[in-house]
Amino acid sequence: MSGWAVFFLLSFSVRASQELDARGVEHLHVFSVDNALVKPADPKFIGFCISRNADCGNEVVWKRDADEKVSFLRLSVERMPGRD
Repeated sequence: MSGWAVFFLLSFSVRASQELDARGVEHLHVFSVDNALVKPADPKFIGFCISRNADCGNEVVWKRDADEKVSFLRLSVERMPGRD
């Protein structure tokens, strides 16, 4: 396992959560560095997510055409560490 999978697993760890709480971090903005269309720390998008009390937000753009290769994001709640 590598890359984003490791990041998300660590993000849901109790230790990471405690560390973020101790530092007063309330929100994270995470994006793929190879996504040229993302606006880092976009205040409108982050503000929108906060105003909706969202656990997670995801910005998307239309594919150029049906053959364009794209990545995808999926969350499997059943496999989250620490889930009872």
